[in-house]
Amino acid sequence: MKDKPSNLDESAFNLLTNASIYIQIQSLESKVTELFGLIAQSLGPTIDSFNRTVGEDFQSKNPKISRGNNYKGLPWTTLDYPRNFDTSGVFAFRLLCLRGHSFVITMHISGKFYQKYKIPIFKNLPFFECNNYLITNGDSEWEHLITSENYKAIPSTENEIKEIENKTELIQYIKFAKAISFYEWDNLTTIIQAEYNFLLKTLN
Repeated sequence: MKDKPSNLDESAFNLLTNASIYIQIQSLESKVTELFGLIAQSLGPTIDSFNRTVGEDFQSKNPKISRGNNYKGLPWTTLDYPRNFDTSGVFAFRLLCLRGHSFVITMHISGKFYQKYKIPIFKNLPFFECNNYLITNGDSEWEHLITSENYKAIPSTENEIKEIENKTELIQYIKFAKAISFYEWDNLTTIIQAEYNFLLKTLN
């Protein structure tokens, strides 16, 4: 039997040679995609109802499931629904499955959508806090990992709220995020339906 390559440690060599690991990974990716598809289907009536209340420019497009292998070095899957990405702004509720971490819900609103919804959003900040959401704390709207650099607790004092309002007015976007444990896999559809209904209500 030949020795393993000298520049690979034992764990790396095991990964290279163990086909079953990659078969399991592909199986898991299929299960995540299937779960997200079922969640998108369950959200359809809610999003259709939302679309009927807003102008055409603000309506959500069809759900989109994407996946990749290298967000912060980790595989990921996202469901964007409701979603509207264009040059004048972003309106997206994103469900992220980041392997090794958790599921993450984000509400991402920028540009013309931020201008449309900023008043009810700030009016409803206490409800975000009660529902354990965090608010954006970073300088990039494309950071999705929940860390202290990217998100912080919802402010409660008038001065803190004013500071957040001033910053978001400057950067023209706001995001809220919430982590959900992988242990909630079996309940995820019900959880997401409730969370997205809550998020949509904060826009009124």
